[in-house]
Amino acid sequence: MPRDRWIRWYYLGTPVFAALDLALGASIRAAGISSPAGRVAYYVFALGCGLLLRARPGWAPLIGIGESSVNLFVLILSVLGPLFLMPELIAEGGDPEFSFGLGRMVNVLLSGGVLIWSFQGHVARLASRSRTGSRG
Repeated sequence: MPRDRWIRWYYLGTPVFAALDLALGASIRAAGISSPAGRVAYYVFALGCGLLLRARPGWAPLIGIGESSVNLFVLILSVLGPLFLMPELIAEGGDPEFSFGLGRMVNVLLSGGVLIWSFQGHVARLASRSRTGSRG
């Protein structure tokens, strides 16, 4: 199965991930987003990427790179955000609590793996397009 098809199904499978997260509390794709509204926004964005890929398959490199950029930002923020907030919490007399549990680990591995796979393939495709001068 071509890379674009796998990526499209990953995006189109977003409602399953959203249902697991919002109904059962098993956040796999958005473990680092603490706000339920933020997770819903992320799921809507990811599903929108899948629908756009389905409607415009030639846009796959641009959609994939755009989503990968957002995903990378969310992953970095989910790991480093709590660390950045620790000094303020300690200064206020709070007890720092940083947990990188199974949910975040699965999130980083799944989303990070798809991000790298998608990004590398799409960058290569864009590079080949620019060499040949073709449009997809």
